[in-house]
Amino acid sequence: MAVESIGTLYPTKIPALADSADIQLAFRAYHYGSYTFDTAEVSTANLLNPSIAYSLNSLQSQISSISTGIAVSTFNAKGDLLSASANDTPLILSVGVTNGHVLTINSATGTGLSWASPEVTLINSVTLTNKTLTSPIISGLTLSDASIILEGATADAHETTLTIVDPTADRTITFPDATGTVQLFNLNATAKTAAYTLATTDVNTMIQMTGAHAFTVSTNLSGMPVSSQIHLLSTTTGVRVTAGAGTTVRATPGLNFRGAYSSATLIYLGTNEWVLIGDLST
Repeated sequence: MAVESIGTLYPTKIPALADSADIQLAFRAYHYGSYTFDTAEVSTANLLNPSIAYSLNSLQSQISSISTGIAVSTFNAKGDLLSASANDTPLILSVGVTNGHVLTINSATGTGLSWASPEVTLINSVTLTNKTLTSPIISGLTLSDASIILEGATADAHETTLTIVDPTADRTITFPDATGTVQLFNLNATAKTAAYTLATTDVNTMIQMTGAHAFTVSTNLSGMPVSSQIHLLSTTTGVRVTAGAGTTVRATPGLNFRGAYSSATLIYLGTNEWVLIGDLST
Protein backbone atom coordinates (compact mmCIF):
# COMPACT_ATOMS: atom_id res chain seq x y z
CA MET A 1 0.00 0.00 0.00
CA ALA A 2 1.06 3.55 -0.56
CA VAL A 3 0.90 6.52 1.80
CA GLU A 4 0.22 10.13 0.91
CA SER A 5 0.29 13.45 2.75
CA ILE A 6 -2.67 15.37 4.08
CA GLY A 7 -2.26 18.94 2.85
CA THR A 8 1.00 20.81 2.30
CA LEU A 9 1.44 23.06 5.40
CA TYR A 10 2.76 20.14 7.40
CA PRO A 11 2.77 16.76 5.57
CA THR A 12 1.10 14.00 7.61
CA LYS A 13 1.01 10.51 6.17
CA ILE A 14 -2.20 8.49 5.74
CA PRO A 15 -3.08 5.53 3.52
CA ALA A 16 -3.76 6.48 -0.06
CA LEU A 17 -7.42 6.98 -0.69
CA ALA A 18 -7.37 4.24 -3.34
CA ASP A 19 -5.89 1.70 -0.92
CA SER A 20 -7.61 -0.35 1.68
CA ALA A 21 -5.83 -0.59 5.02
CA ASP A 22 -6.40 -1.87 8.50
CA ILE A 23 -6.67 0.60 11.33
CA GLN A 24 -3.31 -0.28 12.92
CA LEU A 25 -1.38 0.29 9.69
CA ALA A 26 -3.26 3.52 9.13
CA PHE A 27 -2.28 4.84 12.56
CA ARG A 28 1.35 3.72 12.04
CA ALA A 29 1.48 5.67 8.83
CA TYR A 30 -0.18 8.68 10.47
CA HIS A 31 2.10 8.64 13.55
CA TYR A 32 5.43 7.42 12.15
CA GLY A 33 5.08 8.43 8.54
CA SER A 34 5.44 4.91 7.12
CA TYR A 35 3.71 1.56 7.13
CA THR A 36 7.04 -0.15 7.61
CA PHE A 37 8.51 1.90 10.48
CA ASP A 38 9.72 -0.42 13.23
CA THR A 39 7.68 0.48 16.29
CA ALA A 40 10.32 -1.20 18.47
CA GLU A 41 12.84 1.51 17.47
CA VAL A 42 14.39 3.17 20.56
CA SER A 43 16.58 5.81 18.92
CA THR A 44 14.85 9.09 18.26
CA ALA A 45 17.49 9.83 15.65
CA ASN A 46 15.80 7.26 13.41
CA LEU A 47 12.39 8.94 13.44
CA LEU A 48 11.19 9.93 9.99
CA ASN A 49 10.89 13.60 9.11
CA PRO A 50 8.19 14.66 8.54
CA SER A 51 6.03 12.67 10.91
CA ILE A 52 3.89 13.25 13.98
CA ALA A 53 6.34 11.27 16.11
CA TYR A 54 9.29 13.35 14.84
CA SER A 55 7.47 16.63 15.58
CA LEU A 56 6.40 15.56 19.07
CA ASN A 57 9.95 14.42 19.91
CA SER A 58 11.41 17.70 18.62
CA LEU A 59 8.94 19.71 20.70
CA GLN A 60 9.74 17.72 23.82
CA SER A 61 13.47 18.22 23.27
CA GLN A 62 12.98 21.97 23.04
CA ILE A 63 10.89 22.01 26.21
CA SER A 64 13.49 19.96 28.07
CA SER A 65 16.29 22.26 26.94
CA ILE A 66 14.63 25.35 28.44
CA SER A 67 16.28 26.37 31.72
CA THR A 68 14.25 26.22 34.86
CA GLY A 69 11.82 29.14 34.77
CA ILE A 70 11.03 31.70 37.44
CA ALA A 71 8.28 30.24 39.57
CA VAL A 72 5.47 32.51 40.69
CA SER A 73 6.22 31.46 44.26
CA THR A 74 9.63 33.14 43.92
CA PHE A 75 7.95 36.51 44.46
CA ASN A 76 7.03 36.77 48.13
CA ALA A 77 5.90 40.35 48.67
CA LYS A 78 4.48 43.42 47.05
CA GLY A 79 7.22 45.31 45.24
CA ASP A 80 9.70 42.40 44.86
CA LEU A 81 11.98 42.93 41.85
CA LEU A 82 13.71 40.33 39.69
CA SER A 83 17.46 40.89 39.50
CA ALA A 84 20.56 38.68 39.27
CA SER A 85 23.60 37.89 41.40
CA ALA A 86 25.65 36.56 38.47
CA ASN A 87 25.33 35.31 34.91
CA ASP A 88 22.26 33.06 34.58
CA THR A 89 21.61 33.45 38.32
CA PRO A 90 18.34 35.24 39.05
CA LEU A 91 17.80 36.78 42.46
CA ILE A 92 14.92 38.66 44.06
CA LEU A 93 15.44 42.17 45.43
CA SER A 94 12.92 42.67 48.21
CA VAL A 95 10.80 45.77 48.33
CA GLY A 96 12.26 48.70 50.24
CA VAL A 97 11.03 49.42 53.76
CA THR A 98 10.84 53.22 53.52
CA ASN A 99 8.47 55.17 51.30
CA GLY A 100 10.24 57.54 48.95
CA HIS A 101 13.46 55.53 48.68
CA VAL A 102 14.89 55.05 45.20
CA LEU A 103 16.66 52.15 43.51
CA THR A 104 20.41 52.68 43.22
CA ILE A 105 23.49 50.73 42.12
CA ASN A 106 25.32 49.04 45.00
CA SER A 107 28.06 46.56 44.08
CA ALA A 108 28.31 45.38 47.71
CA THR A 109 24.88 43.69 47.61
CA GLY A 110 24.00 40.34 46.10
CA THR A 111 21.78 41.87 43.43
CA GLY A 112 24.09 44.81 42.73
CA LEU A 113 21.21 47.07 43.71
CA SER A 114 19.81 48.57 46.90
CA TRP A 115 17.17 50.99 48.13
CA ALA A 116 18.46 54.39 49.27
CA SER A 117 17.19 57.77 50.34
CA PRO A 118 17.44 60.31 47.49
CA GLU A 119 19.90 63.12 48.05
CA VAL A 120 17.33 65.81 47.35
CA THR A 121 13.55 65.69 47.74
CA LEU A 122 10.84 68.30 48.12
CA ILE A 123 10.71 67.82 51.89
CA ASN A 124 14.04 66.60 53.22
CA SER A 125 16.99 68.53 54.66
CA VAL A 126 20.29 67.86 52.91
CA THR A 127 23.75 69.35 52.53
CA LEU A 128 24.48 70.21 48.90
CA THR A 129 28.10 70.20 47.76
CA ASN A 130 28.92 71.33 44.23
CA LYS A 131 25.34 70.78 43.07
CA THR A 132 23.66 72.54 40.15
CA LEU A 133 20.04 73.56 40.67
CA THR A 134 17.93 74.53 37.67
CA SER A 135 15.16 77.09 38.32
CA PRO A 136 14.82 76.15 42.01
CA ILE A 137 12.39 77.61 44.51
CA ILE A 138 13.95 77.14 47.93
CA SER A 139 12.44 78.00 51.29
CA GLY A 140 14.08 77.83 54.69
CA LEU A 141 17.56 78.05 53.14
CA THR A 142 20.55 78.28 55.49
CA LEU A 143 24.01 79.06 54.10
CA SER A 144 27.01 78.39 56.30
CA ASP A 145 30.37 79.83 55.18
CA ALA A 146 29.15 79.68 51.60
CA SER A 147 28.75 81.91 48.58
CA ILE A 148 26.05 81.87 45.93
CA ILE A 149 27.36 81.98 42.37
CA LEU A 150 24.94 83.07 39.66
CA GLU A 151 25.71 81.66 36.22
CA GLY A 152 23.81 83.08 33.29
CA ALA A 153 23.64 81.91 29.70
CA THR A 154 26.51 84.28 28.87
CA ALA A 155 29.49 85.70 30.69
CA ASP A 156 27.33 88.62 31.86
CA ALA A 157 26.51 87.63 35.46
CA HIS A 158 23.75 90.22 35.66
CA GLU A 159 21.56 88.20 33.29
CA THR A 160 20.82 85.86 36.20
CA THR A 161 19.23 87.24 39.34
CA LEU A 162 18.71 85.98 42.85
CA THR A 163 15.95 87.24 45.11
CA ILE A 164 16.16 86.64 48.86
CA VAL A 165 13.27 87.74 51.04
CA ASP A 166 13.83 87.92 54.79
CA PRO A 167 10.72 89.35 56.48
CA THR A 168 12.25 89.15 59.97
CA ALA A 169 15.32 91.34 59.42
CA ASP A 170 16.36 94.44 57.51
CA ARG A 171 18.28 92.80 54.70
CA THR A 172 18.61 93.40 51.00
CA ILE A 173 21.01 92.29 48.26
CA THR A 174 23.70 94.16 46.35
CA PHE A 175 24.13 93.67 42.63
CA PRO A 176 26.45 90.77 41.84
CA ASP A 177 29.98 91.71 40.92
CA ALA A 178 31.74 90.59 37.74
CA THR A 179 32.17 87.06 39.05
CA GLY A 180 28.49 86.69 39.81
CA THR A 181 29.04 86.57 43.57
CA VAL A 182 26.06 87.89 45.52
CA GLN A 183 26.69 89.61 48.83
CA LEU A 184 24.20 90.49 51.55
CA PHE A 185 24.02 94.06 52.79
CA ASN A 186 23.17 94.46 56.47
CA LEU A 187 21.28 97.70 57.02
CA ASN A 188 21.60 97.55 60.79
CA ALA A 189 24.06 100.36 61.40
CA THR A 190 26.87 99.87 63.90
CA ALA A 191 27.48 102.98 66.02
CA LYS A 192 30.97 104.37 66.67
CA THR A 193 31.75 107.19 69.11
CA ALA A 194 35.51 107.49 68.52
CA ALA A 195 37.93 107.48 65.63
CA TYR A 196 37.57 104.15 63.87
CA THR A 197 39.74 102.17 61.45
CA LEU A 198 37.53 100.26 59.07
CA ALA A 199 37.88 96.44 59.03
CA THR A 200 37.08 93.72 56.51
CA THR A 201 34.03 92.79 58.59
CA ASP A 202 32.56 96.19 57.77
CA VAL A 203 32.26 95.40 54.08
CA ASN A 204 28.60 95.43 52.99
CA THR A 205 27.44 96.95 56.26
CA MET A 206 26.59 100.47 57.37
CA ILE A 207 28.74 102.08 60.05
CA GLN A 208 27.52 105.24 61.76
CA MET A 209 29.71 107.79 63.52
CA THR A 210 28.63 110.03 66.41
CA GLY A 211 31.07 112.84 67.16
CA ALA A 212 33.60 114.79 65.12
CA HIS A 213 35.80 111.76 64.40
CA ALA A 214 37.34 110.10 61.36
CA PHE A 215 36.81 106.82 59.55
CA THR A 216 40.28 105.61 58.55
CA VAL A 217 40.83 103.43 55.47
CA SER A 218 44.01 101.39 55.86
CA THR A 219 45.86 98.63 54.01
CA ASN A 220 44.24 96.01 56.24
CA LEU A 221 41.38 96.17 53.72
CA SER A 222 43.58 95.09 50.82
CA GLY A 223 42.50 91.95 49.02
CA MET A 224 38.80 92.84 49.05
CA PRO A 225 36.87 91.92 45.91
CA VAL A 226 36.74 94.84 43.49
CA SER A 227 33.50 96.83 43.99
CA SER A 228 33.29 95.87 47.68
CA GLN A 229 31.41 98.58 49.55
CA ILE A 230 31.30 100.06 53.04
CA HIS A 231 28.44 102.42 53.84
CA LEU A 232 29.04 105.31 56.27
CA LEU A 233 26.64 107.57 58.15
CA SER A 234 27.42 110.68 60.21
CA THR A 235 24.91 111.51 62.94
CA THR A 236 26.79 114.70 63.88
CA THR A 237 28.90 117.32 62.15
CA GLY A 238 32.64 117.06 61.72
CA VAL A 239 32.80 113.46 60.52
CA ARG A 240 35.41 112.73 57.83
CA VAL A 241 37.29 109.95 56.06
CA THR A 242 41.08 109.68 56.09
CA ALA A 243 43.43 107.48 54.09
CA GLY A 244 46.02 105.54 56.04
CA ALA A 245 49.60 104.98 54.88
CA GLY A 246 49.70 103.11 51.55
CA THR A 247 46.01 103.72 50.85
CA THR A 248 44.38 106.16 48.43
CA VAL A 249 40.82 107.46 48.86
CA ARG A 250 39.45 109.58 46.03
CA ALA A 251 36.41 111.85 46.41
CA THR A 252 34.72 114.97 45.05
CA PRO A 253 34.61 117.61 46.42
CA GLY A 254 36.41 116.22 49.50
CA LEU A 255 36.55 113.60 52.26
CA ASN A 256 34.34 115.45 54.77
CA PHE A 257 30.68 114.71 55.42
CA ARG A 258 28.59 117.79 54.65
CA GLY A 259 26.71 117.74 57.94
CA ALA A 260 24.72 115.72 60.43
CA TYR A 261 23.01 112.70 58.84
CA SER A 262 25.07 112.91 55.70
CA SER A 263 25.99 109.52 54.28
CA ALA A 264 28.60 108.19 51.88
CA THR A 265 29.81 104.92 50.44
CA LEU A 266 33.35 103.66 50.03
CA ILE A 267 33.85 101.52 46.90
CA TYR A 268 37.00 99.46 46.44
CA LEU A 269 38.78 100.00 43.12
CA GLY A 270 41.59 97.54 43.78
CA THR A 271 45.27 97.84 44.87
CA ASN A 272 44.47 99.78 48.08
CA GLU A 273 42.51 102.38 46.13
CA TRP A 274 38.99 103.47 47.11
CA VAL A 275 36.50 106.04 45.91
CA LEU A 276 34.15 107.83 48.32
CA ILE A 277 30.78 108.98 46.96
CA GLY A 278 27.92 110.65 48.78
CA ASP A 279 26.89 113.81 50.62
CA LEU A 280 30.43 115.29 50.93
CA SER A 281 32.19 118.63 51.27
CA THR A 282 35.74 119.97 51.08
